[in-house]
Order: sequence, then structure tokens, then C-alpha cells
Amino acid sequence: MILGLVQCNPTVGDVDGNTALIKRLQTANLEADLLIFPELVLSGYPPEDLVLQPVFMEKIDAAIADLARATKAAPALLIGAPWLENGNVYNAAILLQDGQISGVTAKYHLPNYGVFDEKRVFTAGTLPNPLIFQGLKLGVMICEDLWFADVAKALKQRGSDLFCVLNASPFETGKPAKRLDIAASRVRENKTPLVYVNIIGGQDELVFDGRSFCLSPTGQPVLQMPPWEEKITLISAESLGLKSEALA
Repeated sequence: MILGLVQCNPTVGDVDGNTALIKRLQTANLEADLLIFPELVLSGYPPEDLVLQPVFMEKIDAAIADLARATKAAPALLIGAPWLENGNVYNAAILLQDGQISGVTAKYHLPNYGVFDEKRVFTAGTLPNPLIFQGLKLGVMICEDLWFADVAKALKQRGSDLFCVLNASPFETGKPAKRLDIAASRVRENKTPLVYVNIIGGQDELVFDGRSFCLSPTGQPVLQMPPWEEKITLISAESLGLKSEALA
């Protein structure tokens, strides 16, 4: 099984442009089985009050349906997007495969400090279940979820084979090393490999440095992607230490 880590630069509010970006990168990597995109790649980050506008969420919903259809003849997608359900808007990760939406996970820990203002516009999700892709149980976390032990623990208890972390993590001095340390802690606590995908680019005072990476089940780096660069890196699930029974 081939996974693709997609380090890209979405534009806040440009749903059409971000959809085109996702499709362009999807069709350029047809050898992948699953492409993993960053947090809120479809809306851009941070979307702020845009997600409170019905017309914006209608565009998001239409784009998700369009991207789902594209997976009939192209790699599956794990994307970050706002998700409207029962009148609540969630910061979500959405698995698209075989022409349909096959799973949704909502962010559990919403940051509300410093530059972050997510509790005002999003509803927190519940502790998630894994999303299933070709027999592989993906323990999906969204950015802040990684920084607390409870989400990873719940995902592992519910059978996750691989942690997938979707991020829009801004750069600050010392942050890259801190991310690696936190991710390695979650891996060692649960003996589960991890892929971490971060956006690049900038929005207002925020800049995003990328530096996506993969860790083995012991917390050792398997892959480190470059900073400040749009790039897709393909990696086999087996090289992350996943055994054949997890891929059955």
C-alpha cells in the first residue's frame, strides 16, 4: 500500500481553487493508494467566520461531493474540511474513496489561545473511532489532538494501525523540534507508527512551514519533508512497520 503525504499551500476562502489544487495533485500521483492532505485544506486555514456563512458551507459540501466522485478512477483522499452536521460546524477529516464519503472524524481539542480562535466557530467532536481504508485502521487526529494523550489512547484502544495527523501548524522558533517530540511521545505510548502532514504558505500574520514527517512504531524518524516547499512524498505502509495482517 502506497501512502502520499501532501504538503501544499491552500488559499483561505478559495474553495474552487483549493479543489483544483487537490485534483491536480491527485492526478499527478496515480500510483498512490491514498493521499493525505493537511488540516482544512479545502477551506484554507484559518477560515474564521467564513464557516458561519451558509453559502460558504454549501460550496464546501459541493466540493466534497465533487472530490468524492473523483476517487472512482484516482487515488483515495483524506482531506481536512469544515463539516456541517445537525446545525453544527466541525473541523473535520474526511476520507473519500471509491466515489463516496466513507468516513468523517471531527477535531476533539479546539485550540483557543494565542493566534487560535477555533472554539468560536467550530463545535468540538467526540473521541474518534478509526477510519477504515482497505482494511487499514487509520487513527486520525487533527493538529491540536496530537498534543494531548487522550485522543491517541482512544484511537489505539479502538484498534488503530496507523496514526494520521492533519495539521495547519504555524511556525515559531523551536516549534519543529517540539512537534517531533510530541509526536514521538504519542507513538511510544501506543506503539503505533505515525504520519504528520502540515501545510505551507501564509495567512495574515501566520506562516506555515510544512516539515511533514513519518515516525516508526518506536518513534524514530522514517521520513522528513522539507520546509516551505510544496511537495508530495510517497511511502509504503510496510516501511512504517505495518505488518501484513494490518493491510489485509
